[in-house]
Amino acid sequence: MSNHLIQPIDIDGTLYCCNSGGFFNIGDNVWDYPNWRTIDFVDGDIAGVASEGTSSWTLYGSPGPFYESGSGSIRFATCCLWKATIIIQNVNPGYPCVTTVRLEINDVLIEEITTDDLTFEIAVDLNDLGLMGRACGNLWAIFVEVPDYEALFGGIRIAIEDVTFGPPV
Repeated sequence: MSNHLIQPIDIDGTLYCCNSGGFFNIGDNVWDYPNWRTIDFVDGDIAGVASEGTSSWTLYGSPGPFYESGSGSIRFATCCLWKATIIIQNVNPGYPCVTTVRLEINDVLIEEITTDDLTFEIAVDLNDLGLMGRACGNLWAIFVEVPDYEALFGGIRIAIEDVTFGPPV
């Protein structure tokens, strides 16, 4: 099975396709993305990690004398993806904080979690959600918020792991 979108997906008025992974440049930085998703669009206090095939981002919080709060979103499209796990991890366990994560796929709320756990997961099965085999793929949006955190010093890591291609057999 090839790993590409049969039709491109529209993200903010521009058409994108999944392909064999790719690079894009922002200033002097070269960013990479894996073959199962388009480039990502990151807003707010979230920064992407530039490394080969990685789908990992970090919420650092609003700048100031203390990182008092932080929020942001990550958007991308996927194709030929069956299952994936979103891992949320507070990388500074000495400072537990309440974190809210909301996952939407195709503008539909899939799951929202508010917890002070240091690490938690959201398992996504697109077949169970009835989203397999869409010619135009699926548009994902991950929203992360830490509303009151005295020392968002290490950040909150958001990663996509355990990617399984479909369809199920």
